[in-house]
Amino acid sequence: MPESFLNIFTTNLTAAATANPDNYLTIGRHQEIEQLVDNLSRKTKNNPLLIGEPGVGKTAIVDGLARLIALKKAGPKLNDKIIRVLQMAELRNPTVGTGDAMANFEQLIKELAASQGKIILFVDEAHMIMSTGDYGDVLKPAMARGEIQLIGCTTLREYHRDIEEDGALKRRFQVIDVPEPSAQETEAILTGIKGGYERFHHVTYSDAIVKLCVQLSMRYIPTQFLPDKAIDLLDMSGAVVSSQQRQAVTATDVAKVLEMMTHIPITSILMQDSERLRQLPSNLRQRVIGQDEAIKSVTDTVVRAKVGIQDPRLPLGSFFFMGMTGTGKTELAKALTTALFDNEQAMIRMDMSEFSLAKSVDRFQFQLTEKIKHQPYSVVTLDEFEKSNPLVQDRLLQVLGDGELSDEYGQDVDFRNCIIIMTSNIGYEAVNDQADFMSDEKADKFTIQRQKKNFKTIIQDTLTTNFRPEFVNRIGKVVVFNMLDKAIIRKIADKDLQELNVWMKHTGFQLRYKDDLLNFLADIGTDIKQGARPLARQIDQEVATPVSYSILSNKGKGFNVIRIHVSGHGEYGNIRGDRVVHFELINPRLQ
Repeated sequence: MPESFLNIFTTNLTAAATANPDNYLTIGRHQEIEQLVDNLSRKTKNNPLLIGEPGVGKTAIVDGLARLIALKKAGPKLNDKIIRVLQMAELRNPTVGTGDAMANFEQLIKELAASQGKIILFVDEAHMIMSTGDYGDVLKPAMARGEIQLIGCTTLREYHRDIEEDGALKRRFQVIDVPEPSAQETEAILTGIKGGYERFHHVTYSDAIVKLCVQLSMRYIPTQFLPDKAIDLLDMSGAVVSSQQRQAVTATDVAKVLEMMTHIPITSILMQDSERLRQLPSNLRQRVIGQDEAIKSVTDTVVRAKVGIQDPRLPLGSFFFMGMTGTGKTELAKALTTALFDNEQAMIRMDMSEFSLAKSVDRFQFQLTEKIKHQPYSVVTLDEFEKSNPLVQDRLLQVLGDGELSDEYGQDVDFRNCIIIMTSNIGYEAVNDQADFMSDEKADKFTIQRQKKNFKTIIQDTLTTNFRPEFVNRIGKVVVFNMLDKAIIRKIADKDLQELNVWMKHTGFQLRYKDDLLNFLADIGTDIKQGARPLARQIDQEVATPVSYSILSNKGKGFNVIRIHVSGHGEYGNIRGDRVVHFELINPRLQ
């Protein structure tokens, strides 16, 4: 007698749970399991479909039901049922069964119907079956007649793409939403399951380590979901400790696993938020020169949020950065990202000129929410915000006021762990007037300070002229960036040359220079209306390019120091004058 297709293409989950109920204990999903039981107990429309992101625990809910059935605690209508799990790989294996996947599936459904409701088929990643027309055509009539009962799992995206479009198929299912558990719920889940991992790895996890696994997975593994990513961290750290023949898993062990996964240094991973906040002002000033007021505004806001004396429903901070190009708006956003989240890649940057049309506003909302779902701990930078459609303001009002925004599937996305920064160059006339004034070397210090204050007032006034008051009032802090005078450009030149020196050391060379080079670069690189960008071009042209050729020509010849000095003087009306940059190759061993 040929073997049953059910035995070939499915596994008996109920039998496995009966043999070892403890392995199928599901923690923290009582509500979803209860919904599953209620749905399966209905007379009609009794095919539940669990919808949630990968790793949130959809399969664990079915495991929990199988355990209840094994223990005869699922209720009179379900206690005698058998849950069998479809094995898609076997179904499509040409060497198994009839050799034809469709024929195998048809015969499987016939055997399922012949069980007269005794067997419930569990299809993980149900969209893989439903999206293939022939399989769906076999399922729909059998489900409509009530001949088979099915539990499916899928993601929201794939439900909309593969199932919702088919009205007849959609009507056969009852959707059960499976949200990502909170941090507190995940801690409870890990506490409940850690015993199994302790026995397997012969290690111990303290409550503090369980909490750390949850916190660090949330912060550093943004593309995956709880509880799965926290469980992975728990499991991998246990494996590492076990291989070293130790017993207690420590914070350093968990951080080392994360370092291997993310390449973020262990010292950064283990740094406490309090230490990050203490170092925040100095870290930002190292990156951004001449904008101390802007840095103070940002750090004050972030510290208040992190300490917990602002509305916890809101983002960590919301800022409107105003100022001319090249004054450090984007650089401050990058520096803030690195200081808070260890990685500049945690900055979500969107060019708002791409959303100037009304029809593009939905696209903006869906792109933003999708990015935040995968990178909840981030700095969101909305560049050239004045170029976006006014309707964008309505969407951001929800973020700034409620800390959330719905995605394209209507699910709320949490913005509470991110910082929102909008940048703009509005106020050109005031910028040009201030540039002319700052170029006047005869102006006294008192007059310059008064003019700067007036300039900031004018710039802020342009904000309310260009944007609706209710939107402006929701912004946490409007930050006006100073224009960069020659003294600041000189400091930036020094910082940029030091960074160049760091890169040169990788090639075995070192750069030496004095004030004459800094003064020269400040003279030719200062443009009040363009900020620091002309300086970057001048450094490339006057220093980096000649140095590159020197390295290329002299590598391996014993010369490893390049000394730069400038001869000549500038002239009135001719900034460069007769000045010339000289490069001298030095072998320190011969000196």
